[in-house]
Amino acid sequence: MKKIIFVSLTSIVIFNASAQVKVGSQPTVITSDTNLEVEATDGIKMVVKKGNGYVGISTTTPNYPLSLGLAYSDTKLAIWDAAAPTSNFGFGVQANDFLSNIRTNADKFTFNILDPSKSALMTLTGNGNLGVSTNSPTLKLDVNGYIKVSNSDTAGDASPQNGMIRYNSGTGKFQGYASGAWVDLN
Repeated sequence: MKKIIFVSLTSIVIFNASAQVKVGSQPTVITSDTNLEVEATDGIKMVVKKGNGYVGISTTTPNYPLSLGLAYSDTKLAIWDAAAPTSNFGFGVQANDFLSNIRTNADKFTFNILDPSKSALMTLTGNGNLGVSTNSPTLKLDVNGYIKVSNSDTAGDASPQNGMIRYNSGTGKFQGYASGAWVDLN
């Protein structure tokens, strides 16, 4: 229970308070030892746990400040919701897959700096183009600036694939893997 303390020059008065939830005209008192639960007719629940204040939607046992339960859904959290299943921006979860949703090929997902220029750090378009330091990538990888290709790694050396590029620090040359061999590119 919350305690409200009033202090005056002559006395201290302590009131015990509890919250009241009203559905229609039916008030219900929520005390410090009661969870707040809202259940729809289809059984889907929202709960606020008494001990820690965690909120659960579609779960009665939230383990984090906000939990959306265990069910899979292409959109578990809509950031922008236009009602139709393909008309939202949001996040979802499928088996072994975290989804970040945009609506169409014309949309994009951008990480940017929130200064007045809104500088794009990285942009992924709906047609699969990835831009680094550009807001409008025109190719599958579009970099506005320099790129660095480091020495080869053990995984790439163990199972190279045609089309791979590396920098060979031993020879000081860029190499590409083609027709089963690393070949110098310069």
